[in-house]
Amino acid sequence: MPIPLLRSKDSSIWFCVLCEKPENAPTNSPQNSLQENISQNETSNIANNIEPTILNSQDSTSTHSAVNMSIEERREQSRRASQSIGQYLLQGWALIDEICPNDTCVGVPLLRSRDKKRYCVICQQYYINESDVDHSKYKISRDLAPQTPTSPSSSSVFNGKKREVYAKDTEVIAATSFNNNNETLNTAQKTVMSKLEELSALLQNTIDISEVKSICDAMKSCAQALEALEALGALNRT
Repeated sequence: MPIPLLRSKDSSIWFCVLCEKPENAPTNSPQNSLQENISQNETSNIANNIEPTILNSQDSTSTHSAVNMSIEERREQSRRASQSIGQYLLQGWALIDEICPNDTCVGVPLLRSRDKKRYCVICQQYYINESDVDHSKYKISRDLAPQTPTSPSSSSVFNGKKREVYAKDTEVIAATSFNNNNETLNTAQKTVMSKLEELSALLQNTIDISEVKSICDAMKSCAQALEALEALGALNRT
């Protein structure tokens, strides 16, 4: 049975516990080779573990930069939208309580043109709902449809009822149109007021002079738009 050797603290003396004789330090023994391989593997593992940490730190920095760029882009988009909306409101367009469905337009409200089309000032696209389509244009008028001959008396009675129904429909349409116009003006005024409050809050936290000027211009446009909406409301009530 082989007897293991003992080693002094400074590794200068090796001796056998059985014969108590010093021995030369072993060279290139399988045990030493195994220890060297283990040490090399541990060193390699440590190096490999350090490298991913550096890469992850770089990735975190780049991700943080991307987030900052996104915030800056949104601020710039909001500034451009506020300026453009103010200009369109002065031209008689209406601000509606709907957000642009385009993914690149973050929280941008839609405008409604005079011909009832929805429009986004950022992506410059028009949007039409199915309810806005006039289906009557695609139906055959009753007056143009073939009719069977009728007697003069029955024709006069029919025409009298038709005029009566037409008069009632006209009154209903006029009342509905008046109510819709008032509701639209109230919604537009509330929306412009909310934009003014947002711009005022943004102005308090802004230091850049150029951005302060842009916000003030947008607030001026909103104020002028409110005056125009109030004038339209007065005309509606007369």
